[in-house]
Amino acid sequence: TFHASRDWIQIDLKAFALDICDFEAYAMSGTADALAAAAALYHDAFMAGLYLDDCPEFEVWLVAERERWHQRIVSVLECLSGFYARRGQSETALPFTARLLYIEPWREETHRQMMRLLAQTGQRSAALQQYESARRVLAEELNVEPSPETNALYQQIRAEEIAPRISSPHNLPTQLTTFFGRETELTRIAARLNNPACRLLTLVGAGGIGKTRLELEAGKHLLGSFRDGVFFVPLASLGAGQTDFIVPAIASALNFTFEGPQEPKTQLLNFLRAKQLLLLLDNFEHLLKGTALVIEILQAAPQVKIFVTSREPLNVQAEWVTRVTGLSYPTSVSHNADELGHYSAVQLFVERANQLDEDFALNAKTSASVIRICQNVEGMPLAIELAATTLKSMAVEKISEQIASNVDLTTPMHDTEARHSNLRAVLDWSFALLSQAEQTVFRRLAVFVGGWTLAAATFVCGGDELPTESVAALLSELETKSLVAQEEREEEMRYRLLEPVRQYARNKLLEAGEAEAVAARHLEFFVQLTDRAEPELTDAQQGAWLKGLETELDDFRPTGT
Repeated sequence: TFHASRDWIQIDLKAFALDICDFEAYAMSGTADALAAAAALYHDAFMAGLYLDDCPEFEVWLVAERERWHQRIVSVLECLSGFYARRGQSETALPFTARLLYIEPWREETHRQMMRLLAQTGQRSAALQQYESARRVLAEELNVEPSPETNALYQQIRAEEIAPRISSPHNLPTQLTTFFGRETELTRIAARLNNPACRLLTLVGAGGIGKTRLELEAGKHLLGSFRDGVFFVPLASLGAGQTDFIVPAIASALNFTFEGPQEPKTQLLNFLRAKQLLLLLDNFEHLLKGTALVIEILQAAPQVKIFVTSREPLNVQAEWVTRVTGLSYPTSVSHNADELGHYSAVQLFVERANQLDEDFALNAKTSASVIRICQNVEGMPLAIELAATTLKSMAVEKISEQIASNVDLTTPMHDTEARHSNLRAVLDWSFALLSQAEQTVFRRLAVFVGGWTLAAATFVCGGDELPTESVAALLSELETKSLVAQEEREEEMRYRLLEPVRQYARNKLLEAGEAEAVAARHLEFFVQLTDRAEPELTDAQQGAWLKGLETELDDFRPTGT
């Protein structure tokens, strides 16, 4: 259990159960059950009651760690409170909200949440008393009065205008499969769309990342928030640039019929003018020239909100943007089956696998392959579903091997949209929307295995009639369109392609006949990098250079590109 020498002592962590490790594992999975399990582990401040005399360094560390764990439990409780409140499960949401108030009693927005939940569960007197508690705490802790929003909610409860939630009209399609994870995203979406300042919210992410399903799930949970309903407007079937068809598509979703000689757009705006509803505009990336209509609706109908999914933002002042990434998945293969059940990417694969093979089980034999599948596609829901559908023809171990080397997964399912029938179709859709210069940079980026800096992209992707000075702007466009992921490391901005996207780009590079030339520029860049590094490895900058070279390690290794 303990290992020691004259200079150090080491604890064998495998011999202990650590609540902070369990907390992190539960919190990372993101499911409601796992978050509740994490919340149950938190009883008091980190290392409460512990101190060391005459050790200020320990004190500084302890204060920082206590604050970090404090913020973690606050985040978990916020997610749980919002998760159950959105589903109309006010009774379940109440204890999590009450605990959040106990930890941070000065949070006015949590007092409002508590007031609303109490009113929705028929506890009107308790809700009014909660307002008095909020007013007292705010005065004592912050020396402020309740905000107008809190006062307005109090008046609504007094007037008995807050009642148990009821559903509103909608056209949301019934989903035939289970929705997994995304509790954090759903909480953020609900918070934004319940914010009076947010009238236009755009869900941005790569093709196949699950934007449409997340939008529909969020819309279902928001039914009680919009008097005149929530309406889904699918736009994927419209041709690129066919913006004249957006008005009829919205009217069809609303079951609104045009009459008379008046312009259809004017009729639609007049219909929406007095409505309090939410429009879900799905797949807007090929209709960006129709953004003007979105703004016209918001201006003509002050109680209408619009929730858009797109592979790039609309880029208007009214827009709020939420980015979507993959489902949660384990970052290592050292997990038992019970732990894996908390990751939504794994849950999705297992359910889809069981639909095809009732004998499939997550066990010691299959778990490593399932983890690798989820890792290789970085939690992308479409890729996971496509992988699971191939269980009819090959074992999970073979699927894992194929995904590691080939992006071209297809599905035999007859009720899958053509654009989602295989992962290549999803990426073809995105690729076709790029300009020729963007396509050139995109396919050349496939040569980077472990990510890249702007300097590396400029050197490697420029040339052959593509000016190097244009690469930065083109890279920014690809990031905007969700084909390139951006991340900050050690105060340096880096970029990368999700692995399924990189494999697709690599195929495009081969088709263009550029692979050899681009690989040569890639090699030249890293040769020059090592030449610059060599004299620095013996002076004071040695550590920084070694760390930088380590970051680029994947690109120093030989590849097939």
